[in-house]
Amino acid sequence: LWYALLPGDRRFAVASYKSALLRLDFPEESIHMVGPNRYLTVKLSSFELTWQSSVFEFDIRQHKRTTDDFVRAFEAAVQRRTED
Repeated sequence: LWYALLPGDRRFAVASYKSALLRLDFPEESIHMVGPNRYLTVKLSSFELTWQSSVFEFDIRQHKRTTDDFVRAFEAAVQRRTED
């Protein structure tokens, strides 16, 4: 997702492709990509970006020390798919 802000010209646009914003005559330096898992807040009275944050904070810490649970689940899945 791409967005362009021109506060001086009071212009704001959002598009799936950067090329769409270029075709709308937004200068290259005013076009930005919205990062993955992000949301932005734009103040429409001044056309300024006021806030950006994550939609969801992922917890990627590892809590298991072995692959025993994975192996059991994998074996059960294979057995279900190969039984007569």
